[in-house]
Amino acid sequence: MASSRYHLRERAYLIGYIEPHITGNKLPTNAQVLKSIFYNTRRLIMSLSKSIKKVNKEVKFYWQKAQIPIQGQYRCLRKMFKLHNEYRSLQKDLNKPGHKERENLFQQNLEVIFDIATSNVLETVTEELKQFLMDQRSIHRH
Repeated sequence: MASSRYHLRERAYLIGYIEPHITGNKLPTNAQVLKSIFYNTRRLIMSLSKSIKKVNKEVKFYWQKAQIPIQGQYRCLRKMFKLHNEYRSLQKDLNKPGHKERENLFQQNLEVIFDIATSNVLETVTEELKQFLMDQRSIHRH
């Protein structure tokens, strides 16, 4: 997946190569969200706030395309900031006790979908959408 157009600055700790856009035919993962945030901040020199707002629009597009009700903008943005802050905290605490365990948990969480569904989503959608969402939520979980 890595090509010669990438240089060292474009590889991010734990998440691999940064990407300009979220791609694929599944709901976006935490890793895809972080890769896009870092692409915007590193390559496009955007502020973190602007980058998160841009990535949030992409994430919302996938959820709306799937016709799954999503949380309000404030909650979605807050969740994205929280994910980013958790990532930055791991970077800063490399030599602290318990870091390896936190890092392992974080890495397991990277391939989980960035879930912005409403809290009552399973009560409000069709059986087909409910099954789709449950499948998306279970991908890569053991």
